[in-house]
Amino acid sequence: MFALGVAMGALVLLAGAGSALALSPSVATKAASNVDFSTATLNGSVNPNGLETKTYFEYGTTVSYGSKTAEVSVGSGSTSLETAQAGSGLTPNTTYHYRVVATNADGTSTGGDRTFYMGWKVQTPAATSGTSVFEDVSCSSATECTAVGWAGTEAIAQRWNGTEWKAQTAPKPAGSTEAVLKGVSCVSSTACTAVGRYKNASAKWVTLAEVWNGTEWKVQTSPNPSSTFAELGDVSCTAATECTAVGTYWNSGPPETSQTLAMRWNGTEWKIQTTPNPVSNSVNLTSVSCSSGTSCMATGFYYDSTNAKYVPLSESWNGTEWTLKTAVQPAGSTMSWFYGVSCTSSTACTAVGDKEINAGTHQHQTMAQRWNGTSWSLQTTPNPEGTNLEFNDVSCVSSIACTGIGHAVSGGTQTPMALQWNGSTWTLQMLPLPSGSTGANTYSFGVSCILSRGCQMVGQYTNASSVIVPLAEASWRKAAPTATTAAATSVGEKTATVNGTANPNGSETKLYFEYGTTTSYGSKTAEFNAGSGTSAIERGEALTGLSPATTYHYRLVANNENPETSRGGDQTFRTTGPPTVVTLPAEVDNATGEAATLRGEVNPNGLSTTYQFEYGTSSGVYTSTVPVSPESAGSGTESKVVSYKVTGLTRGKTYYYRITASNSAKSNGNESFFTTPNAPGATTLPATSITRHCAKLRGTVEPHGLSTEYWFEYGTTTSYGTKSSPAIVSGEFPKTVEQNVCTLNSNTLYHFRLVAKNALGTTNGSDQSFTTVAAVTLSAGGSVLKPGATLKFFSSNLTFSGSGGTHGCTENELTNLLLENPGR
Repeated sequence: MFALGVAMGALVLLAGAGSALALSPSVATKAASNVDFSTATLNGSVNPNGLETKTYFEYGTTVSYGSKTAEVSVGSGSTSLETAQAGSGLTPNTTYHYRVVATNADGTSTGGDRTFYMGWKVQTPAATSGTSVFEDVSCSSATECTAVGWAGTEAIAQRWNGTEWKAQTAPKPAGSTEAVLKGVSCVSSTACTAVGRYKNASAKWVTLAEVWNGTEWKVQTSPNPSSTFAELGDVSCTAATECTAVGTYWNSGPPETSQTLAMRWNGTEWKIQTTPNPVSNSVNLTSVSCSSGTSCMATGFYYDSTNAKYVPLSESWNGTEWTLKTAVQPAGSTMSWFYGVSCTSSTACTAVGDKEINAGTHQHQTMAQRWNGTSWSLQTTPNPEGTNLEFNDVSCVSSIACTGIGHAVSGGTQTPMALQWNGSTWTLQMLPLPSGSTGANTYSFGVSCILSRGCQMVGQYTNASSVIVPLAEASWRKAAPTATTAAATSVGEKTATVNGTANPNGSETKLYFEYGTTTSYGSKTAEFNAGSGTSAIERGEALTGLSPATTYHYRLVANNENPETSRGGDQTFRTTGPPTVVTLPAEVDNATGEAATLRGEVNPNGLSTTYQFEYGTSSGVYTSTVPVSPESAGSGTESKVVSYKVTGLTRGKTYYYRITASNSAKSNGNESFFTTPNAPGATTLPATSITRHCAKLRGTVEPHGLSTEYWFEYGTTTSYGTKSSPAIVSGEFPKTVEQNVCTLNSNTLYHFRLVAKNALGTTNGSDQSFTTVAAVTLSAGGSVLKPGATLKFFSSNLTFSGSGGTHGCTENELTNLLLENPGR
């Protein structure tokens, strides 16, 4: 029947030099949680005080209790333990008393008495005159609900403010003699739309629409089809400028038949939409629910003349058109109707109504169907034996959480009822009636639910004076606490104060801060009891043992006794500490080669901080400091880039430098280096690939970090006279360059040198020289062969003459000679 859950607390009782003092248990009764229909969780805390201890809860409808849960062991520790025991089978609409009890060898301790109410509580609507009915209700929060209906010939509207119902003025259109409001939808406390019908000056019923702007109700102009009667039975708004209303109108005939009616509010005007109708002389839309501007489901019923019975009707809006959707006709029913629908998405709608199972006695049972985006399916609903039930309205806060409202007739007495869907089953609960009531009434019921807070229902009942008057009941649970994280103060090197504001919202609430170096936090402060008020409470907690110069995340957490938890937004602070510094690459002045801008990054870490740069020509040895007087980096908590220009440097020299910064301590940045630029270096290398008319000139260029142009000068004297085409190199390191020059004369001595030029000057390489290869004369048969002559020879009569004399050669020797000396 009951199960125990135990969680460790934080209270330790000590006596003497660390020895535990054996006492009877220390106990405290805590608020019940998860109170819903016929179940509740009883909570408490127990400290065994060093002796083996058993605990249980006593509960009942009086302080005599009369019932108890099973005993469970909580051990023999000396730490407070949180206990929870949950059960079912409690009586609805009943106030229960309970307390925690714990026993050890030293005695028995009982916690204080606490209570919880099981079920719905009757509210008192504002007074009305004569027969009065609430038709529908809509809540934008647990403390902001609007109910509409009628009283005699007047439309009525009342407002729930979290404490009481107050009447509002629902105006009638000019010339009307009677008005009824049947449906309402609120998207906020200042935006509600109500619909219904009114009797105009011609004594004809026509559509009625009114809007609440936070101050007053105003009649809107609504269109009407050509009819003898028209009304809007329900409305659903997804925004103040986006509402859909549905209902029924009677055409003028003959024969006179009822047809579906739907219209759309676009923020400016109501426009009638085209709706399909099954073949029938009686078609009615009674409810509508929109999960978005392009997704609505409307339900109702129509008379199936072929089978002579009423059957469920549903139509779906996709943003463009309405289409009929086939609902399930329950097996064994003689008739069935849809009265209410609620959708949380285009693929999750619940429609409710009832079915007639005995045409002779007109016995009705509850009916619920589920829309999955494609089709309707019948759900199993509770129907106690011997009762006549009607399911009037439903409100869903998720696909697995719906609450429906209706009434049951048993033994001639009508009783309001609630049905709850938990994702798998429907549960029935009979609701209380006001004192002196002779029963509920069958006009209509409405319900509106808020996630995690409960539901509001409205309808009507017959009072002790046999007058039908509005009925209002709610199952509101206390709100979760609210928490807001505020900026940290008194931030030091290892300490800070974190701040926040919380509102318990009427429930016993504890506050604490989570904090750490990431949004996973990992640490928390001690809990603080913020009480159970309804006003905001400011709270600050001092943190110690923090790391210097570190960014921390934190947030305020509020946890009430229900238990429900709220968390404030994440905030950060950075502890103070020695500055954080990083040496950045220098910016060298390439125009002069004698200046550079030293750069670094400084985070003052919340303290007033100064910085300097140290530099020198040897690694780790800094012979100069600039600026001479340290400059301020401020006292912020974010990094900033600082710089200082150094002049009078030596060209072509490597310098080593770092940034330093000081506040409560000094921090040195990493070492970096730069080399000042210089005129380029140029080294002439020996020529290669020398032939009669060509040679490859070579050399090495040192750009010294600048874009450098180079070329070769060459000629038959050291005055050169000819230069090659210029080319470009760049970078810090020497680069070997080479260029081919041709159109040289054979057997000639040539001088050449490499020339390099950048923004800081021109450098000439040393002189080098080479001699081109001499010309070769070929003879065959004693005759000199002229260029272009046909070469026919044998190895025995081929000779060639050159600077080395006259030679004979074989054919193979000639071939090799030509291959080795191309162009000769």
